[in-house]
Amino acid sequence: MTYPGGKGSSFRNIISMMPPHHVYIETHVGSGAVLKNKKPAEYSIAIDIDPVPLYALLCGHDPTVIRVNADAVETLRKLEWTGGELVYADPPYVLSARKSQRPIYKHEYTDEQHQELLSTLLDVPALVMVSGYRCELYDDMLSEWRREDFSASTRQGTAIESVWCNFPDTGERHDYRYIGDNYRARERIKRKEQRWVKRLTEMPDIERERLLRNLLGTVSPEQAMTAYADVFGDAPSSSAPTAGGITTDDDAAASPPMTVRAAKTQRAAPTAGDDDTRSSASQSNT
Repeated sequence: MTYPGGKGSSFRNIISMMPPHHVYIETHVGSGAVLKNKKPAEYSIAIDIDPVPLYALLCGHDPTVIRVNADAVETLRKLEWTGGELVYADPPYVLSARKSQRPIYKHEYTDEQHQELLSTLLDVPALVMVSGYRCELYDDMLSEWRREDFSASTRQGTAIESVWCNFPDTGERHDYRYIGDNYRARERIKRKEQRWVKRLTEMPDIERERLLRNLLGTVSPEQAMTAYADVFGDAPSSSAPTAGGITTDDDAAASPPMTVRAAKTQRAAPTAGDDDTRSSASQSNT
């Protein structure tokens, strides 16, 4: 579905900034372009005060996605944080920072609501990313956070979007598919990846094992398992080469799902006529 402020043209930039995480929480989910295109987490929570985009997410519904039709700030304050969560917030951008000051959302945000959201995000004990246009309000309140800027296509033409992050860039990513500053860079990386995978798969087994032992031994066991699965489609078997402390027994490979227990109490999905799933809060979500 098309949605004002949707990330259909910029979800790649945003996903390529995301660090590893077990639980993904997206507020002001709107069209869900980021959620639908990123590598799934163990489970995800989609929050929006407008039920319409949440209904749209029912199409091709992923059972690991919990939809919450409620106010973003109120929901974030109710969650119980267990570690391993990433929050991505994409509220309506500050009105004065837009090229056109004409309201375009059913639930717009006032400057006071932006302040309330940012204050809440500053207190969240998790990894946090928030999108917006640069403005005094965000620069002041998020002055200690890292900021990434990129060009994006909007209804008003090209604009410089910003993403503020409360974590350093360690180089690790949850989803490596979209790395690259633009389409040309992503295609170059994709072609290089295809060449390397082809060479690896065509190598004699013993040569490939030696190469993988050396390569995988330079990273953590978790990174090694992920890299192996990305190339060969599954984790190494007990007979496959291991390195860097990689183990393949079920106890070591499995990890218990992360939980945000307060979110689990929400209805799994809003349905037409379910008035109890709708919040009366007036705060807006895109």
